[in-house]
Amino acid sequence: MSATAFAVRQRHLPISGISARHASARLRDFVLMHNLVVGTLNRTGTVYKGHFDVWLINHLQLQLEATQHLIPEAQRLTGWINGDLYIPAGERIGILLVPDSIRVTADIESYHAEDRQFKHAFLAQQQGTKFAVVAIHTTAEKALFKKLLQENPLFNQRNSIPDWKQASKIWNREANGQEIFYKVCSSICCLALSIY
Repeated sequence: MSATAFAVRQRHLPISGISARHASARLRDFVLMHNLVVGTLNRTGTVYKGHFDVWLINHLQLQLEATQHLIPEAQRLTGWINGDLYIPAGERIGILLVPDSIRVTADIESYHAEDRQFKHAFLAQQQGTKFAVVAIHTTAEKALFKKLLQENPLFNQRNSIPDWKQASKIWNREANGQEIFYKVCSSICCLALSIY
């Protein structure tokens, strides 16, 4: 890793103390800066020089092209590839949507605008779910897991592997978006494996 890339990483990805929204924004910012620095070096063999507000450069280039007939001797931006002139690739950086197949399998409701009232609403919106899908972390979730381990046969099968898909459905029926959040089968299974 080059010194420039290391400096960019240090400046844009803090160790802790930020929200999911802040982390997601900083990750996208880091990817943009990294791609400009590394892409320029790989494509041209020169170091990227300039700021990282590419939307300003894109806008300036469009304005210069639109007014070229009024000021023929005006300086033009050559060599700049204006991303605004292309169809977006549809890639998603950061928090991914929970696929419909997993949402249906786990009895997870989809996100609607009125779901902003619940905790971790930004995360839920990005995931496309009514409540956020997070690991077991609250006191209420730990108590629910303990109760389900003691009382529900899907969670406490000793002679066979539990059916975690069905177990996640049972869990998700208890989700309220305040103390208990959605789970997919891997998040319940991992905790159970650490207990057994």
